[in-house]
Amino acid sequence: MRIAILDPANLTPFYCYALCDALSKHGHEVKFYGTTYQNDLTLKAPDSFSFNDFYFHFLRTIQQKNQKIRQLIRGLSYTYYHYKLIKELIDWRVDVVHIQWARIPLLDSWLVKQLKQHGIKVVLTIHDVNPLFFTGVKSNLERLYQTVDAIVVHGLDAEKDFGLLYPNVPISKLRIVPHGPLQAENIPADANHESAREALGIPTNADVVSFFGEIKHYKGLDILIDAASLVAKKNPNLFILIAGKPGSKNDTPDVTSLQKNNVAYKMVLGFIPNDDVWKYYIAADVIALPYRKISQSGVLFSALAHERAVICSAVGCLPEIIDSTKGGITVEAENVVALAEAISDSLQGKMDTRQQGIEAAGMIEKIYGWPVIARKTTDLYQTLILAD
Repeated sequence: MRIAILDPANLTPFYCYALCDALSKHGHEVKFYGTTYQNDLTLKAPDSFSFNDFYFHFLRTIQQKNQKIRQLIRGLSYTYYHYKLIKELIDWRVDVVHIQWARIPLLDSWLVKQLKQHGIKVVLTIHDVNPLFFTGVKSNLERLYQTVDAIVVHGLDAEKDFGLLYPNVPISKLRIVPHGPLQAENIPADANHESAREALGIPTNADVVSFFGEIKHYKGLDILIDAASLVAKKNPNLFILIAGKPGSKNDTPDVTSLQKNNVAYKMVLGFIPNDDVWKYYIAADVIALPYRKISQSGVLFSALAHERAVICSAVGCLPEIIDSTKGGITVEAENVVALAEAISDSLQGKMDTRQQGIEAAGMIEKIYGWPVIARKTTDLYQTLILAD
């Protein structure tokens, strides 16, 4: 089968590359269409599939220097590159186009209609049922959802929310396919708990709670900071590790309460290079995901794949993953006291928490591994093709 994976802005390269790699190893001819990952220009895709740096070549030097200009250029050139893509995919005789992100739904709907006129099946993955960035009016998204042949969501909660938000879109279009772990970095053969802490300058005897990933309001870092101040009153060994790039100036963490309560912490603000990612997971005793809202989380899968137990908010599909892997604890969203109690309990039983992470990693591979995802995704593609 000839499959094109489309993520024009390359928003989630680790997810897309893992999916492309898995489908390729499943026996398909796979091409990825997007752009060079702007956060890390050195990041390379696996050799198992064809990487096409297709979108947004126009004035790329200016794009890299100014975020607002980059967004404007991308918006203006979106249709042009979509038009070019249609011809290329028709010439290649592609069977399925799988879109990962709908940033401009009105134009994406036009693309889908053009592809379908040539008998090409189109699948769309909805990573967040409630978009976490501006996509225009809701009716444009709904039109896109009505136009594609099938929609992938990452869990039962996402399927339920989709039905409530878009009752005019046939629920039969939806297929649940897991997200998958994003453990793409090169981990040194001798990497361990101690070496990770040494590399980050964290005391060996500290009780480390890590927050990793892009910092935005909906991810609730401020909730973790408030909870840490409560935990530290009983646990002077508490150490908060924060690593990630703020989504905007307004998202820069306020650590005043950590300082006032003498809570030890380390904060690394900015994009974390791929080969350094492992340190922030492996150095931790537990990973905290105090999200206010989300459909699914790559950080959750990655934490479990790195053999680290997780404390996360009971939002979106996160409880489904915790329940199926036994990989942590869920707490009520935005409940500072509940989060503090869960952190205290996990750190008091560190040996049990460590074993919990190890066992969860095995379950992640068994239930949510990329070979499983490739098989389920292939089954979806074949169902669409055989339906004609």
